[in-house]
Amino acid sequence: MEQRLYLAYSMIQRLMQRKNLKYLLPLAVGALVVLGFKWFGPDEEKEVVIFSLVRDALTNVHLQPKEVDDALSEEVYENYLNTLDYNKLFLTKNEVDQLAVYSKELDNLFLLGDTRFFTTSYALITYSIDASKEIYTRLLSQPFDYTVEERIGNNPESRTFARNNEEHLEFWRKHLKWRVLNRIYEKDRSQKEDAETDETVKLKSFETLEAEAREKELELQNEWHDDLMDVSRLEWFGMYM
Repeated sequence: MEQRLYLAYSMIQRLMQRKNLKYLLPLAVGALVVLGFKWFGPDEEKEVVIFSLVRDALTNVHLQPKEVDDALSEEVYENYLNTLDYNKLFLTKNEVDQLAVYSKELDNLFLLGDTRFFTTSYALITYSIDASKEIYTRLLSQPFDYTVEERIGNNPESRTFARNNEEHLEFWRKHLKWRVLNRIYEKDRSQKEDAETDETVKLKSFETLEAEAREKELELQNEWHDDLMDVSRLEWFGMYM
């Protein structure tokens, strides 16, 4: 095991001495994650190993070591939060606040090889992703109210995280309604174009298009949910690093 640790560290050492560190370091960490460290214990122990390798390489090997301070900590925090939930679909402000307490402490945790921030973030995001299935399944089980004109901000950068569960549910409702409406519009436009050149085409009613659109949206949400739930803890850790 010590020999393999030495080889892994040597690989990162060589990468630190090259240009494009921004791209090469994630590549190195990703390679270690993909290999899975099958020769080393549970994920938590593997994380400590990866953390230590990267810390030592950044602080001792790189030709121009980046200063590990509060400014770097806040930058890492913001970037990682965007990676976790860029669209602000899963986490609420309360959950983000639990992570924000670490925003100026990541530099200290990094130097100590402490992964508690990642452990907290992993627990929150996986719980929230898992809980989202019940939300979208329930919302897509019946037609939305299309008689009410509503607005939704689809630019994540101009939105804030939902302040509570009610706000969170309301955003999901508007988000899914918007997606279903878009699908209805596209299908209706497509069938009308087909009908112009083919007299045998029978136009589907709004009710039929709406039901099909919700069914398709449920299928897509399930696929996305399953893909996210299949991401391992070690893979999430690779994103963090």
